[in-house]
Amino acid sequence: MDKPFLPDTIFVEHAAETYPLTGYVLERCPGVPVVRVDDASALIKRFQDDTPPGFNGKRSLLLCRNRGRFLEACPGTARAYRCCQYLILNTGLGCPLACTYCVLQAYLNNPFLTLFVNRDDMLSELERSARL
Repeated sequence: MDKPFLPDTIFVEHAAETYPLTGYVLERCPGVPVVRVDDASALIKRFQDDTPPGFNGKRSLLLCRNRGRFLEACPGTARAYRCCQYLILNTGLGCPLACTYCVLQAYLNNPFLTLFVNRDDMLSELERSARL
């Protein structure tokens, strides 16, 4: 059986500390260092501008709130291609894999595996969308 993923470090945004999902994740990662940060956006920017030696974003988990929409239209590619018209549910960002052929490696600018912990906001948005 595969070992469960355990990050090397967990970054917790101050605004995300009291969410149940944050507690759930931290309980299941005993011994993993936790770094508390004031602002996830500032942390991401800092690591984009100056990545510390030895830092592996794919082994670092960021727990934060999603301040945008959870449910969005698929961005598609170019107008010349047919778009799928799917809706995308954004529960987090990033991928733990480092596939050399992956086009997302060039598009994604967040160096962390990111989990949005404000699930109640996500569910409320889904309920509103279902009523439309």
